[in-house]
Amino acid sequence: MQRGWSKWMVVLGILVWTGVGAKHVEGASLPNPFRHRVVPPKIPRIQANVPTIARGAALFARACLSCHGPRGDGEGFSSLPSVTVPRLDQLPASEWSGKRIAETIRNGDGAMPTWGAVLSPTEIQSLTLYVESLNHRVPPVPKGSPG
Repeated sequence: MQRGWSKWMVVLGILVWTGVGAKHVEGASLPNPFRHRVVPPKIPRIQANVPTIARGAALFARACLSCHGPRGDGEGFSSLPSVTVPRLDQLPASEWSGKRIAETIRNGDGAMPTWGAVLSPTEIQSLTLYVESLNHRVPPVPKGSPG
């Protein structure tokens, strides 16, 4: 008797697990818990033409870190000991506006190379936002950016 009972419990468990015989009734408050599908929320994608601090940080690591250092403190790995690299973490806001930072990135200055032919305007603006963030300035959020 015991053996027959457990066999039917297994069959009943399989039927319940697969949802055989379960029907979804429109307007019911709870859906069938064995037939639901979890749909993850859509992750908003950042448009390629919107400047972001994160994109600027990636560009900084690729193009600027060797001279300006990982924290922008001028402690880079430059092989030119006679060249003094400016600290990007202590730029006075009165002298270094976002526009001037972008112009310096685009056109170069002294030993700094010109990046205007290599980087797009969006990449230059992203890099500018990142350099401003090194100075603990709160840059304005560009129009059309998420969040």
